[in-house]
Amino acid sequence: MSEISWLDIGCETGSFLYYLRNKYPDMKLTGMDVIPELLEHLNDGIDGKKIIPFLGDITNEQKLPKGTFDIVSMTGVIQIFDEWEGVLRNALSLLNDKGVMYMLSVFNPEPYDVFVKYKPSNQSGGVLEAGWNMISLDSIKRYCEETDFVAEVIPFEINIDIPKNKDDTVRSWTIKKDDGKRMIINGLQLVNNHYIFRIRRR
Repeated sequence: MSEISWLDIGCETGSFLYYLRNKYPDMKLTGMDVIPELLEHLNDGIDGKKIIPFLGDITNEQKLPKGTFDIVSMTGVIQIFDEWEGVLRNALSLLNDKGVMYMLSVFNPEPYDVFVKYKPSNQSGGVLEAGWNMISLDSIKRYCEETDFVAEVIPFEINIDIPKNKDDTVRSWTIKKDDGKRMIINGLQLVNNHYIFRIRRR
């Protein structure tokens, strides 16, 4: 059996890749990020087989890895971009013929694409920040159908409590609902409906 290759897009310092490495020590793992300082810490504390760092930009097809992968993952990335179609196209181009992509993010279960911009209230002027866009599930599924991919939607339910971060109040935290399930909310007072897309070629 050939070595399974996994690319994590927007890996930052590699927390998810550390988990994968411990669970699947023989897997060929590559972490891609646009910030070189994050990639410098990708193998901190790792002995033996290393995670492969790749300095790339998912918005630019000229700055993508050469070759394809068995598995591609992308967590909390697509919600950053207004022009999300190009990001998804580039990510899917990195799959081999039998590959699968896992994409976790906040998505809108209603048929509306929501684009969010914000700034701290104590700033006059300044740059509006992004990062909490909610593309509709319908839009992602339609894009996949039109580009000859099959998309399966898996609802994500969090089973741990996350406290409010007093140092970064825009970050998400959880609230217990009457039914005992948790709702994720952030400092913009947006309810975060998380879903996982599992996408394959048709």
